[in-house]
Amino acid sequence: MQCLREQNAEQEKGRKERWRGRTVKVVASKYVPTPALILGDRIRRNFLFDLSERLNLSMFRIESFLRDDLLFRERFYEVIDDQILIYWEIEKRKKNPSHLPYLESMADESYAGWEEFEEFYPKSAKGDLPVKDYKKFDDLYYGQNVVWLGEKGKMVRVDPNYAQHIEGNIFDEDKLKSIVSGIEQADERIAFYAPYGTFSKVDLNAVKESIEYAEDEGLDQPLSTGDEDLDAYLVDPETWLEDQGLDPDDPDDKEEYEELKKEMDQALENAVENDEGDLGEYTFTFRDGNHRAFGAMIAGEPYIWMIVEDNFYEDIQNYYPEYKKLLK
Repeated sequence: MQCLREQNAEQEKGRKERWRGRTVKVVASKYVPTPALILGDRIRRNFLFDLSERLNLSMFRIESFLRDDLLFRERFYEVIDDQILIYWEIEKRKKNPSHLPYLESMADESYAGWEEFEEFYPKSAKGDLPVKDYKKFDDLYYGQNVVWLGEKGKMVRVDPNYAQHIEGNIFDEDKLKSIVSGIEQADERIAFYAPYGTFSKVDLNAVKESIEYAEDEGLDQPLSTGDEDLDAYLVDPETWLEDQGLDPDDPDDKEEYEELKKEMDQALENAVENDEGDLGEYTFTFRDGNHRAFGAMIAGEPYIWMIVEDNFYEDIQNYYPEYKKLLK
């Protein structure tokens, strides 16, 4: 078996051609080998059928898993005679208010490898990024397989579950995938300039806006209080109360209407106090360096580092003193 990290550029680039005409089978393993999401509908259907038999689930349910519930992480492959087994580790997928999942799907559409990484990021590929560049980047911030060149005192650690890009940011799928390939195939940590951005603490107003504009924002799922009814009430209290069969203009309903309204208002206060759902978390929005940021997260970095924008840094000093605790 050969780790994906050890594949050379030629193997990575020719992977699609190698798979053409091959047979891929599902075998019992800690990991699940499959061409799902890569080799096309015909072989995908064969995989789904085999997997449905192994897990004793209907094809429809397996399709639902792949679409909504399970996360497939490619780990390694092996070649046996006329077969190529691509092994994936399957884990329960947690939906988050992040742009990461759809960008993962975008990267999966590309076969960019080390050669493309060298073209897009020649200094990173050659290991030529200086420790201190132009006297501005004065510290190193380490991740799992990436080291970020940053500015001491202006860095914040980003949780991928809450990573977002600015509206309208355009991504190049080959550039994105090249970063993933570069990180996976490098023998040591890859160095990047840290991306720039801002962050904010999630409050009720942020949750409300996220739910209202969910379709426009393109997030995996909107922010939440942790309770579907509470979310619906937060967005439109009157409609939610009426959906409970209560009419504020009906004398018979008025007392119960007011009691339930008071109860839900208290529940919102409790949610804030107890940091339920996404409340109290921080969302991070990249303004520059989006490909580096999301590429590293797609490659499996459990967190990355971001430089706080100059203007936002000044705002923190003047208006958001509670944010200072996040700066490193």
